[in-house]
This record gives sequence, C-alpha cells and structure tokens, in this order.
Amino acid sequence: DNSCSLINVSTLTVATTFPIGTGPQDVCATFNYPGVGRFAFITCLGGGSDDNGSVSLYWSRPNGLQANITGFQNPKGCIFDYGVSAWIANSGGNTASRLTLGFVGGGFAATILPSITNVVTVGKNPNSITVDPIGIALTGAPLCLITADRGSSRVSFIDFAQPSRP
Repeated sequence: DNSCSLINVSTLTVATTFPIGTGPQDVCATFNYPGVGRFAFITCLGGGSDDNGSVSLYWSRPNGLQANITGFQNPKGCIFDYGVSAWIANSGGNTASRLTLGFVGGGFAATILPSITNVVTVGKNPNSITVDPIGIALTGAPLCLITADRGSSRVSFIDFAQPSRP
C-alpha cells in the first residue's frame, strides 16, 4: 500500500503508519543521536506515475515522513555509511548514490536538507549495497563500497582510495 509502519518493539504493535513513495524496497536507519533522534531512509522502486522511484526520509523527532527525495534510478538497496549519509543502489542503472542530510537550525526548529553528494559507477542493475565495517571502526568512514549487480552478474568493489578503479 506504499506506506511504512513504525513498530513499538516492546508491545509488538504498530505505533504509526505513514505514506511513502511507490514500491517500497529497503530501509536503513541510524542510531539514536541524543537531542536529535533517529533517521531512516526507505527506498521506493517506483512505478506508475513515479517511473524513477524516490527515497523517503523518516525522522523520529517530529515523528514522521520528512521528504520524498528524487534523483535516483529505481533505488533498491540502502545502507548508512557513517554520520548522516547513506549509499543507495540505483537498480535502474549502473550507479550508487550517496545521500547526505544537511541541517539548518537545531532542535525542533531544525530543517533537513537532503542531497545527493556523490555518485559512483558500479555494475548494471545494483540491487544490494553495503560498506565495510572495518573502515568505519578504524577511521570513522568506510574504506570501500560493495554492490551486488544483478544485470552484470558480478559484485563491484569500490575502493575510495582509488575510486576510478572498481
């Protein structure tokens, strides 16, 4: 039904449901940032009047949908890399996009400005994506990005130290 539900894990009941883009596929969420809350990106593959899909942004502080972000090619998989950035697999093409949250103001008056801050070429039709946890543990940032590319039957490994050589 093109919606997303927030589940209360202590009672195993639906706390709230809100509409999102067409064809939800995957979700990734952050830890709770004290004073800020949690964020989640929900990839929506698209279809109907939404040919290219979108990514919906949920923020726990105002408790609800904040934006449907466009500029993707049928987004499918997603993973937070560190901080408030996530990588999105564009299954309708051959790229992965980094989506970063920018903030203006603070607390309940904060405004979120999500933007695509990086796009890397991977194999055809990536449908799953991850970053290496070792790099995050050692440096606070991922050292590589890995996608499962359905259309080319391969895995792409992007070394951020050498981004032109997957």
